[in-house]
Amino acid sequence: MNRGKCILLKRLSAIVLTGIMTIGMSTAAFAEGEIRNVETVDSASLGVNIGLYDYDKAANLGGGYLGGDGKIQQGLLNNLLGSDGYPVSKVTVLSLNEYFSKDGASVIKSYENCNNLFLKSAYDTDKTLYYSSFDNYAFINDNSQFGVYDKLGTPKNNKDFFYKRGNFLPFNNITEGMFSTNTNLYDKNGKELSKDAARYNEPLYLVENPNYYFGMYMSTGFKMTKDLKYNDRDMIFEFNGDDDLWIFIDDVLVLDIGGIHDAHTGSINFTTGEIIEDTSSQKEERTNKTTLRKRFIEANNGADNETIKAIFGDTDTFLGKSGHVLKMFYMERGQGASNCLLKFNLPTVAEDKIDNIVIEDPTGGKGYAEITDEISPLDDSPKTADTSQIAVSLVILVSSLSVMSFVAVRRIKRTM
Repeated sequence: MNRGKCILLKRLSAIVLTGIMTIGMSTAAFAEGEIRNVETVDSASLGVNIGLYDYDKAANLGGGYLGGDGKIQQGLLNNLLGSDGYPVSKVTVLSLNEYFSKDGASVIKSYENCNNLFLKSAYDTDKTLYYSSFDNYAFINDNSQFGVYDKLGTPKNNKDFFYKRGNFLPFNNITEGMFSTNTNLYDKNGKELSKDAARYNEPLYLVENPNYYFGMYMSTGFKMTKDLKYNDRDMIFEFNGDDDLWIFIDDVLVLDIGGIHDAHTGSINFTTGEIIEDTSSQKEERTNKTTLRKRFIEANNGADNETIKAIFGDTDTFLGKSGHVLKMFYMERGQGASNCLLKFNLPTVAEDKIDNIVIEDPTGGKGYAEITDEISPLDDSPKTADTSQIAVSLVILVSSLSVMSFVAVRRIKRTM
């Protein structure tokens, strides 16, 4: 072989070897890249309270998994919170404080005042509080702070579709280099990801000794804006996941995604009052649609009376400028896949700062107190000189033989 051919072959060999090394490095970087934290929001400062509760066993509430079906099972709870502020099981006729309080009989470890779950990128864009286990793995540390990662995790190598996407197992961390044989192939609705999806076929970290028995509580106050919009968008709360998810507004059950089930979606549009619950099975897609007004009527023994009118007027949603309290109760108890997506764009405020709840006007005026836009829900002092305080009857719904009643008095500021 002459010298020219020899030099050419060496150069070609070097190019091929470099290409192989580059491909190998690229694959390794994709498969074994460092687990990084993503930036999150201090949601506690926005009035959002979160608690996590680790159970010694699966919660006994009925609504077991329907094999080959995976749909939700509604009606497991009373539609009003109990007198202790917790849901009441229809199966055991007991309060769920057993599962959602630090001293609960089934709670072996609790983290209260949890923070930093929601992504900063979403909040900076349009004030939306957003977290999804389909996008980011999350782990709670001993300081009640979430670590939210740029990676995804799954508890099993099984070939079921729900193990081929990100899961929510906050009591388990993920470990560098510990991968599942599964990769990210399905979206939150159980549909196959397209091959051009940004995270199609991304490696999934394998969660070792997964903890499947836990609950999460979240609460916040929020204010309905005058035009029922927030940043020119409908005010919406959305959940997707499994297992049980119940949303109570002012102690009334309004969103019911109960039971041990596959990941399902539920949403509340506070601008229109529309509630959508995904009641699909693995064989058929179905949805249940209702409204906030209808759910409050159901809790009011079916009566569409002055109590309802004081809250809604003649609409399906809460009156503008009114304040409300949202309470979320979420459970994982199916000993399988676990998913959680939370997304809401509400003007949140700490519960004890809500001073503009929809009320019955004792003067016989409009049926509710007019709240000036110049009074901040975070500030107890009026910013207009011509104000005075009036005693009002606060519409609070309590469970007392399933009857609504006015049970408290709160003072608010009102422009006279």
